[in-house]
Amino acid sequence: MPPLVSRWRRLDPWLILFVGLGILFTLLFIIFPLIKVISLSIYSDGRFTLQPWRDIFALRNWWRPLWNTILLASIVGVTSTLTGFMFAYAMRRMAFPFKGFFRGLALLPIITPPFLLGLAAILLFGRNGLVTAGVFGIRTSAIFGLPGLVLTQTLSEMPIAFLVIGGMLGSLDLTLEEASATMGATPRQSFRRVIWPLMRPGLANSFLLAFISSVADFGNPMVIGGDYSVLSTAIYLRITGLYDQPGAAVLAVTLLVPSLLAFYLQSQWVGKRSYVTVTGKSAGRPHQWNDRLISGVAAAVVILWAVTTVLFYGSIAVGSFANVWGVDFTPTFKHYLYIENVGMDPYINSLILAVVSAPLTAAMGLMMAYIFVRRSFPGRRLLEFGAMLSFAVPGTIIGVGYVLAFNQPPLVLTGTAAIIVISFIFRNMPVGIRSGVAALSQLDKSLEEASAVMGARLPTTLRRVVAPLIAPAIFSGLVFSFVRSITAISAVIFLISARWKLVTPAILAEINQGRFGVAAAYSTIVVVTMITAIMVAEWLSRRMGAELDLQA
Repeated sequence: MPPLVSRWRRLDPWLILFVGLGILFTLLFIIFPLIKVISLSIYSDGRFTLQPWRDIFALRNWWRPLWNTILLASIVGVTSTLTGFMFAYAMRRMAFPFKGFFRGLALLPIITPPFLLGLAAILLFGRNGLVTAGVFGIRTSAIFGLPGLVLTQTLSEMPIAFLVIGGMLGSLDLTLEEASATMGATPRQSFRRVIWPLMRPGLANSFLLAFISSVADFGNPMVIGGDYSVLSTAIYLRITGLYDQPGAAVLAVTLLVPSLLAFYLQSQWVGKRSYVTVTGKSAGRPHQWNDRLISGVAAAVVILWAVTTVLFYGSIAVGSFANVWGVDFTPTFKHYLYIENVGMDPYINSLILAVVSAPLTAAMGLMMAYIFVRRSFPGRRLLEFGAMLSFAVPGTIIGVGYVLAFNQPPLVLTGTAAIIVISFIFRNMPVGIRSGVAALSQLDKSLEEASAVMGARLPTTLRRVVAPLIAPAIFSGLVFSFVRSITAISAVIFLISARWKLVTPAILAEINQGRFGVAAAYSTIVVVTMITAIMVAEWLSRRMGAELDLQA
């Protein structure tokens, strides 16, 4: 008997089932839709052709969306990383007052739809903006385009950079700075020669995460992009406006290139760097070795960011009660009454599908994490890469791929709730996998071995031994999936139907029709829902003795 077959026969059949399901789901719901998108760009009527590519290249300025996408993502990567670093520096290394309040504000863009910032930018800086027209008497459209996108995406991506860099900054050994000071270095020299070099992996990671998210962003370019065309919106408009699916597939393949390159660098190049500073030796009590200039800049960044965030989200709340924004600010409930009259179905549908998909996402994440950490089998790394691939692929491409893949027999899912739930599960599964891997890596295998010796099968071991010990990680993944399902837009914009409308496309439709008051009312409902959900989740996580982690 071949050694490989013998080895597999000795394995738990449940483990073989889990691996088989992992391979099946990854191929069916991640790889297969991507293959459909790629094949549409090079195949027509069963024959190989490059005509869709020739048609796109024949367009005037065909390269403009690609260049705009990379330029925007690069700028946002730099601005959000630097802002996040200064924010993290103030929270970790300075005696800054009201740190809890500022950290709470940093969570807002993570738990709300990103394009709400685009709506707020219009309310504040548009032609009837509160700041531009109301304060300065200027009617301008300057906020539309690259300036508005950089502003809104920086506000949206900065919290992730803050979480990544803050965690790394908090783990640095303070004795290194003390040793630098003992050798006569000034606080600024210690910052430049000690802190900054050690933070390079975190800075690079933050930049790449912001770059990936900016490339994939669909909502803000649709709301505030104006004439600044990027690939995500160009794909959507080519399908819905020109009904050119092959052309959209060409643009989707083009969008895949920078996304996958950044994902590879983030997961491989940055992930393999080692800058060890925690050695097990006591670091002593924290001591503030801060340069006044750097501390002043960090404090200014925190205050400016907090004021901007309050102003942006405050404008949405006020706008939901204003009669006509920019003209008549008389308080009214007409926007909420309008939502009640047309129906709350999009909001209710979003809640239902998010509640359904969240535990399934957590379960899938746990299953995949377990087979990645606990078992070695042929093709494990390839399966892990495929499972994590949905993090890098922009939602626009996922949405197009799902429409192409599941719009014909044998698996017809378009127009159903199932395709939306599946998209939620596999878009959010990488975070559950990462949380599960981190938690499982801290558990001793002997606990599972003892369970197996006592006759328990793998499902029983997972349910009674593993799951209780990593419950905080599972819970964080569940909450993250719920939040991201409610706030998703880029993929579901292609998957919604007359029966299954969702709240984020409904908000986007109101913005596009110029009903900013209704959009603000919808947005306020979503924000209040998310804040309430996070408060409840935080209370539950404390009862479990853990810390809620919503880092993407």
